Amino acid sequence: MSNTVPEHFVKAYSANVTTRYFENGGKLLDLADEVHDGVVGETDHYDLGKQVEAQEKTTQFEEQTNLNPEHTRRFLHMRDFWWNAYIDKQDKLRLLADPQGMYTMNALEALRRKGDAIFYQASRGPVWQGKASPAQVTLPASQKVAVGTGPASVEKIMDAAAILNKNNVPMDRRVIVCNWAFLDDMLREQEIGSADYNNVKALISGQINFWMGFNFRMYNYAAESGTYYAVALHPSAMGLSRAASPFTSVDLLPTKHFLTQVYASMSMNALRKQDEGIVEIAHTHA
Repeated sequence: MSNTVPEHFVKAYSANVTTRYFENGGKLLDLADEVHDGVVGETDHYDLGKQVEAQEKTTQFEEQTNLNPEHTRRFLHMRDFWWNAYIDKQDKLRLLADPQGMYTMNALEALRRKGDAIFYQASRGPVWQGKASPAQVTLPASQKVAVGTGPASVEKIMDAAAILNKNNVPMDRRVIVCNWAFLDDMLREQEIGSADYNNVKALISGQINFWMGFNFRMYNYAAESGTYYAVALHPSAMGLSRAASPFTSVDLLPTKHFLTQVYASMSMNALRKQDEGIVEIAHTHA
């Protein structure tokens, strides 16, 4: 047996993972308008400027004053994730060259799921803010639709839309990230009209993905039970940072009797740039 892995298998695996990851990075990662690729270092930051109104000129030679718009900095710490598998037979190496092969797809799906989980957690979780004395900022109560009566409902979606409207969040490209229980309860709601019932049914089956001013993304991997959380958001409210393309490696391991190690990793994180563009919708399941 050769003491090296054939180079064409190594290159094929690397190309397959990298290319296909950027073709489809997961369910949620395209929901960030601001993406920083090629981040170097342990942290990355996003600077935000508060809106300041234009002033009216009332005299011919009046002096201008500095409107001094408030600037806020939010930042994140990069996080590293990896996937690893051993191949114990030489003939299985051929699977590395197959874009649909087991090892390529397992690595891709593992990285995608982790990226989606990071994005979902960042949309609802605390975020670091400030320069001189940074502190973690939580999503305000004003940006939350409480459990209240329980299951998902048209009313909860309307409440989320009202919060976004009050904050002057753009009407286009609004998204609700929700799990199976959210859509299931929408179907079960007794007050829903027949036309709405058909629309929700079409959402679940994948025939349509737009309803009540929102696109819907189903995400079922949050570790939640009892109380679930959907997120209504606008992509302008989220930021995504990535160090580089996914790193891949295929090597023989002498300490493992020359098994072939197939490895993939990535460095990334996400943050909530603007609280006003995010609404957490708490719900139970009927």
